[in-house]
Amino acid sequence: MKLGELKKSLQKYPPDMNDMEVVILTGWNGEKQFDVMCFTGYLPIPNHECIALGSLSAVKVMVASGEIEKPDGFDDLTQ
Repeated sequence: MKLGELKKSLQKYPPDMNDMEVVILTGWNGEKQFDVMCFTGYLPIPNHECIALGSLSAVKVMVASGEIEKPDGFDDLTQ
């Protein structure tokens, strides 16, 4: 999916849904997995630049590896 396609697909939701949480749905070992979306980013990979949608589990990995500091409210999210 391209960024423009994502923006267009999100336009179908009315403004009264703006306060709803966003989750990322993936699959692992034949089962659906749900993960809370926490951030967006840009990956400047030469010839493969892309937009990243990051989940809570990705934040946990980055905190554990020391790549990023614990964000505000992190401990509340992980309980």
